[in-house]
Amino acid sequence: HTCLYLFSIRLNKMEVKQKGTQRDKSEVGNKYKLIGSRQSYFTQKLQAGLQWYFRQRYEYVVKSPDIAKEIEDRSGTHQIPVLITPENWCIADTTPIFSMLDSRLSVPRFYPRGIVGALSAVTEEYFDE
Repeated sequence: HTCLYLFSIRLNKMEVKQKGTQRDKSEVGNKYKLIGSRQSYFTQKLQAGLQWYFRQRYEYVVKSPDIAKEIEDRSGTHQIPVLITPENWCIADTTPIFSMLDSRLSVPRFYPRGIVGALSAVTEEYFDE
């Protein structure tokens, strides 16, 4: 969790690069891709968050044996869910995923500013374990 969380913090602080630079891997119109299982609590949690954040901008893919090796190699874990971003990043922990999604909105929704956001973060982290 810590490594992915630190990775997420670095992503949140990255400067936006111009089209064509080394870091720019985005394509107009790409969607978020959620890979998981219907039986997974964490997959369902992330799916609910994506419906709230980006209702029209994600697709759900069941982690099947056909794609398991590729997803596990990219994400570095066998755990689900995994989110592939429009920039083609592959992230596999709901806490940094929600933090990243929040940072992409003009007004944070999952971790609002102030004491409510702090309480949301503590509650989410407590129930995440």
